[in-house]
Amino acid sequence: MTGFDPVEPEIDDLSDPRSPLARTLITTGVTIVVLLVLVGLVLAVGRLTRSTETVADSFTADPAQPLRFVVENLDVRVVPSDGEAITVDADITSGWLATDYAAEQDGGTIRMSASCFPLLVPGCGGVVTIGVPAGSQFELDATDRDVDLAGIDGIVTVSAGSGDVRGDDLAVFDLGVTTTSGDVDLTYAEQPYGVKATTGDGDVRLSVPSGELEYDVVTETGSGDVTSAIDDVDGAEGFIAVQTGSGDVRLDGR
Repeated sequence: MTGFDPVEPEIDDLSDPRSPLARTLITTGVTIVVLLVLVGLVLAVGRLTRSTETVADSFTADPAQPLRFVVENLDVRVVPSDGEAITVDADITSGWLATDYAAEQDGGTIRMSASCFPLLVPGCGGVVTIGVPAGSQFELDATDRDVDLAGIDGIVTVSAGSGDVRGDDLAVFDLGVTTTSGDVDLTYAEQPYGVKATTGDGDVRLSVPSGELEYDVVTETGSGDVTSAIDDVDGAEGFIAVQTGSGDVRLDGR
C-alpha cells in the first residue's frame, strides 16, 4: 500500500477573532473620530487667529452718470459723508486663511466684494460703511446681505435679496426697497415724498412723522396682517406703497 501525506486544509488567520464586519465598523469609526478631531482643530485655529483690519478708500462720483453700488458678501451700512467724496471703509475679518477684499470703480459703478471660507474661519467676511454726500441719488445692490441706512437723504433704491433692510433717522426724499425674504424696517426723521417697499416673505414696518404732506397709501399682503396709523388720502401728493407675499405690514405715524 502506497503511503501518502494528507494535505492539511487551509485555516483562516485566527489571530483576530472579530468578524470582517466588526473590523470594518471599527476602522470606519476610528476614521470618523480622526476627521472630527481634525475639523475641531481647524475651527479652533480659525477662531484663535481671527483678526479685523479696516481698509479705507475714497471715490469721486461723476454727476453725469447714475451712481450704483454693488456689494458682494459684505453687510452694508450707508451714512452721510463729511464732504463731496464717496468714502468706503471696510472692516475685514480674516483668520489663518485671509479674506480677499477689493473695492473698485468703473464709471458710475463702485463695486465692493469679499470672499473667504466661513467653514474654515468662522466669522470671516466683513462690514462695509459707505459715506455718501448730501442729496445723493444712488442704487445699492447688496445681494443676500443686511443693509443699514443711517441718517441719509436724497433719492435711494435698495435691493437686498434675503437680507434685511433697516433705516434710522432717515430724510430720504424718495426710497425704494426690494427684498426676496428679508424684513424692511424704516424710521424717518423727516417726511418723505415717496416710499415703496416690496418683499416676498418679509415683514415691513414704516414709521413716518406727521407734517404737511399727506399720503396715498397702498398696502398688499398675501397672508400677513396690515396695521396702519397713517391716513390714506386718495390722490394725495405723497405716496406709500407696500407689498409683501406673506409678511405683516405695520405703518406708524407720529
